[in-house]
Amino acid sequence: MKQQKRGGVPAAAAVSLLAGFTVCFFAPAETYLNNPAEYHLNAAHALLPLLLTAAAVSAGIFLLLRLLNRLHQTAAKAAECLILGFTLAGYIQMMFYNGKLGQLDGTTDILGMTTLYTYVNWFVFLLILLLPLILFAATEKKPDSALGKAVRSKKTVPFLCGTLLLMQTAGFASLLPNMSIASRIENHQSYLSYAPALSLSEEENITVFLTDRMDGQWFDEVLETDPSLYDILDGFTFYQNNVSNYSFTFPSAAFLISGIPYETIAETNTFLEQIWNDERNVMRKLHNSGWATHFLFEQGSACGPIEQIADCADNILQTEKAPEYNYLRNGSGIIPAQLKLSLFRLMPYLLKEPFDCHLTPDSFTVYDMELPDKLMQDVCPQSDLNFYHYLEHNPVHAGSSRKTASFIHLNCAHDQNAELAALCPAVAQGAADPVSTACGSFTVIRRYLEQLKAAGLYDKTTVIILGDHGRFPNEVAFQENNRLNGVITTTLLIKPANAEHGRLRTDAEAELSNRFFPASLLEYAGLPHTDYGISYQDVIAEELHPERTLYLFFSQEKLVLENAEASDPEESFRQVALGRTYYTINGNARDFSNWVFHEDRNADT
Repeated sequence: MKQQKRGGVPAAAAVSLLAGFTVCFFAPAETYLNNPAEYHLNAAHALLPLLLTAAAVSAGIFLLLRLLNRLHQTAAKAAECLILGFTLAGYIQMMFYNGKLGQLDGTTDILGMTTLYTYVNWFVFLLILLLPLILFAATEKKPDSALGKAVRSKKTVPFLCGTLLLMQTAGFASLLPNMSIASRIENHQSYLSYAPALSLSEEENITVFLTDRMDGQWFDEVLETDPSLYDILDGFTFYQNNVSNYSFTFPSAAFLISGIPYETIAETNTFLEQIWNDERNVMRKLHNSGWATHFLFEQGSACGPIEQIADCADNILQTEKAPEYNYLRNGSGIIPAQLKLSLFRLMPYLLKEPFDCHLTPDSFTVYDMELPDKLMQDVCPQSDLNFYHYLEHNPVHAGSSRKTASFIHLNCAHDQNAELAALCPAVAQGAADPVSTACGSFTVIRRYLEQLKAAGLYDKTTVIILGDHGRFPNEVAFQENNRLNGVITTTLLIKPANAEHGRLRTDAEAELSNRFFPASLLEYAGLPHTDYGISYQDVIAEELHPERTLYLFFSQEKLVLENAEASDPEESFRQVALGRTYYTINGNARDFSNWVFHEDRNADT
């Protein structure tokens, strides 16, 4: 009996190693090697923790199987079969998910969607998961049959597991040329600093506030909530007839800051790399023309790693403080993030969604660097609060020997937050909706403008406040044919240098678009702009009536829209991400009869 209980050690060891190393090492390691620029980690920080975790998990699985074997052999064998089945099923799923973040297998199925494809995918996963258990149970009464001998042979499971481990090792080795050998600690010691961005020129400046998700009609409500803004926005004009050209932060922010349109379906990282290597980039043009250019915007939507903009950003500083890497602290860190991505690859489509993650440079490199002048890498309510409090002790001042162009990305109406909303005295206590939160962000802008005046720089500075996009399309009611039921406008306020002083003016006539922003930025800087199309001033001065376009979705986006009116929960999700879905607008953008729907499902651009 004791001899019998000691049996099965090779199989248990093989299954434990396969499960531990597939889930905890090979799946996340391949993701790292396929996306080295996303991680901002060298190989030691990314792979060694995975290797140690895989060894520990393998040992833990083996000990549990052996303990269970002493208590109940049949239960132990069933557990061993299920662990092997899950690992095999997950390994097959990895063949569909190629490890490039943001890509699946080229199908148009959205994560979590209940379609024939996802049901079949789930059925195959479940079948493979149960297959070892089914085969073992089916051969219990005939262990001496040909199938029984094959299934129950002491060599079968170790051979199968060893083969899969060798295959994964070979795949891992083939990706090693992508590995970041050199330490990238210097990237973490580089950061975007508020300090240089608050040192302006006594000659000329341009400051752009990119207000996230700031719909033009929501700004109407901001003015109703806080009428004092009419006086604070001294010399500004609110252009009410403005629309964005894209409906989400990416590619909106990337286009606004580069002037390079998102004309082809490309991965986020690929497009960001392209625009910062392109000499047409408008911020690069300003920098090359002698302007000091300051970037206080979100990494991940407007640029990738800091080194991508190192040659044209004048507010990158270095700290000698080495980062403290968080591998496993407070339920977060490098190891949990890696394992979450691993399960994303291993799970069937219907179960992938909970393990999907939006990556930022901090997703895998969670480290402590308490620097008061450091911009957070995610734009959020806290980043607005940090900037506001930094301005308390470090006001805007004249100190730059060069003209300056500063691009400041604020949370505004993107994420609702009562603490940010509370910055505005006019907001009711505890309010946390898009409008009240935007009021808080405009209080941040208010402090900046007041300091411009105090420093004598107000008349020498062109200030542009614009939304990267308006409200999300799913916040505007949809008809059954996936068309909008109302308009989406985007906030645009402009105060040129030396503008006539006075209360905030409104202009409902000028037919403007964020598409005209790059040309306008160059024009305000006194540089040629016609290569980038028409500018705001071209439209206003010449009373032009350009056709404007708002692109709603792109096929590479994994966009799921919630229909609150649907009675069946499974019908509350709809896919609107095939080809291009867009509207053209002629005339008053606040009149929905001027919006024309287009859907080109065969478009490549």
